[in-house]
Amino acid sequence: MASDDGMEGPTRPAFVPALTTIEPTETCGQLIDDSLDEREAHETNGGGVGCAQKIDRVVELRNSIGLVIRKAYKSSQALFLLHLYDRNHPSLLSSSREAVTALCNGPRAHRGVTRSALISTLLPGFSQGEPIEPLDWSLVDEMTILDLVHALKMDGGKLSESRLSKYRSALSLLFKDFQQEQRWAELMPTIGKVLLGWSRANGRKRKEEGMEVESGKAPLPFKLYVSICKDVAMQDVDGPFAWCYAALMWNLVCRSDNVAYLNIGHVRVEDDHLLIFFAQSKTDQEGKLAKHGRAVYANPLNPWICPWTSLGVFLMTVTHFDLSLESSPTPPLFHGSLRETVRRFRNCLMRSVERLKDEVEACGLRADSIGSHSFRKGAATDLSSGGTACPSTSAISLRAGWTQPGVEGTYRQFDRAGDHHVGRTACGLPVHTEELALLPPTFIKASDEEGEFIRSCVVECMDIATINFVVAQTCLASVIFHLETLKTHLPATHKLWTTPLMVDND
Repeated sequence: MASDDGMEGPTRPAFVPALTTIEPTETCGQLIDDSLDEREAHETNGGGVGCAQKIDRVVELRNSIGLVIRKAYKSSQALFLLHLYDRNHPSLLSSSREAVTALCNGPRAHRGVTRSALISTLLPGFSQGEPIEPLDWSLVDEMTILDLVHALKMDGGKLSESRLSKYRSALSLLFKDFQQEQRWAELMPTIGKVLLGWSRANGRKRKEEGMEVESGKAPLPFKLYVSICKDVAMQDVDGPFAWCYAALMWNLVCRSDNVAYLNIGHVRVEDDHLLIFFAQSKTDQEGKLAKHGRAVYANPLNPWICPWTSLGVFLMTVTHFDLSLESSPTPPLFHGSLRETVRRFRNCLMRSVERLKDEVEACGLRADSIGSHSFRKGAATDLSSGGTACPSTSAISLRAGWTQPGVEGTYRQFDRAGDHHVGRTACGLPVHTEELALLPPTFIKASDEEGEFIRSCVVECMDIATINFVVAQTCLASVIFHLETLKTHLPATHKLWTTPLMVDND
């Protein structure tokens, strides 16, 4: 039923750019609605036009920053305010001090909620009402912020360059939220010099004391990526989920949260590849690049790193989709909140890394140096340096969502040919042979009866009321093409063998 008809290289089609409109997420819309309600309530209570304008400014800035980024920065902002509170710093206004004291002595604190988590509820984007002006900004100087860095060091915190950069970005956002950009600009020259000196001191320490040279998660080598995909695919419970998640993260060269937020409606088939769209990303908050889908190709040579096969197995084994968002015509690909989905994959990955400990060490890595971000780093590294016929740097940067330096972002725009080269290389097709042009497995419909039989198989094993039929059929063809390999390696208790199509002997 399924055949690989791609041994001959395909002719290059004349592609016509297809634009797609992607609706804004409900989260962003809810933020705006909540903020407008907040403003209306404040005016009704006699807050005055000036206060309302100030709230409008905070609302505007609040919605210009992605909620995911705010969640990443809120702990750093809360720790800064807690640092000032504990030291009775004069810059902390009495109203803020009273609010922090009330929270730290309130019922949530007695239930074990940390002080920094309590303080974060006062920050813009997370406060229930009007954000409280926390500081007398004129009393915040360079030493105030550098004292925080010193305190973190004395508390035993690991002050890597990435962590220092995160604190700097978090504080910059805090100043921006309260219209203190000019004050932050005055502080930055001195803070920048001191942080640069701190980084140089860390460099000398690594050299003299033999400390680790690299910081952050290590890029995942391609051969280890193959092994991890094969290992997670064999897990009984979360195997299909983790396999699909890992393959998509590698092929899309994206962050873990981008995959966690994927919507079924943002996946479609075009020509010989899947197109996957990101409605919003960290570097594209307004969704201006959402119309440019990422081309994801099948790998008929290796099922374990074939994103079509992993997606097909996942769609066949998923029990239900989250249809609770009534405003969305299609549900998220992965069920659960962002935190739950990311944690779920991380747990699967850690179990796999532990089982592959010897192979990890053979690659010169430690188990704790591998994380979700290793896939993004590894894919980008392999695409740019994994061979002598790599895709262009601009095409890789556009796939990964990176801002190109200088005028390159203006003159080096997205084009499908470059993205197709990235997609074929990322899926693991050999770049130095004609097999780079392999076409995906496809169902052969010699008659109407065979076409109807194929349709009945797709309907039986996938929820086509939710999933696009062409996407479902395409992914199923890849699963059937690799079925003998899957039967040989997947355990008998795997969820795939309990799906209707696999247990139906007819």
